[in-house]
Amino acid sequence: MKSYLGFPFKSMSGKHGKLVYCCDEDGNIMWVREFVMPEITEHNHYMGNVSKQLAVFKSLLNPEYINDLKDYTDRYKLSYRHKCRPPSYSALLRKMMFQLKKNGYPVDLLTVTPQVVVDIGLPIRTVKEAIENELLPMIPRYDDLTHWIVE
Repeated sequence: MKSYLGFPFKSMSGKHGKLVYCCDEDGNIMWVREFVMPEITEHNHYMGNVSKQLAVFKSLLNPEYINDLKDYTDRYKLSYRHKCRPPSYSALLRKMMFQLKKNGYPVDLLTVTPQVVVDIGLPIRTVKEAIENELLPMIPRYDDLTHWIVE
């Protein structure tokens, strides 16, 4: 049995046998459904490979760029604290990469590296540049997030 009581015991979530217990973010509504094994498709493999490549991409980033992403996250928390749950810096990085692809920039998510980002001139070389190109939501005081993606 892998079911958990939510704090402060308003809800329960997890799996028990063939049942899955789910609840909303606030823990006010709970429902139970039968567990269904998802069908594996080519898209699943593609997304898995992209996720592996983005993990490698993240490991090659300039540490100062990562600090800028973390600073952006902290400022985002202050700006939007009552509207939504703040993202992590790695979620922001994923969001930027998929937004690049969606906006039609020539990026292959299966082979991208930080050096390729600089060579092609993609607008995520700095966090400030990503905000100005609307790849990340606008926040106040973002002018100092100027460290490059490569050292």
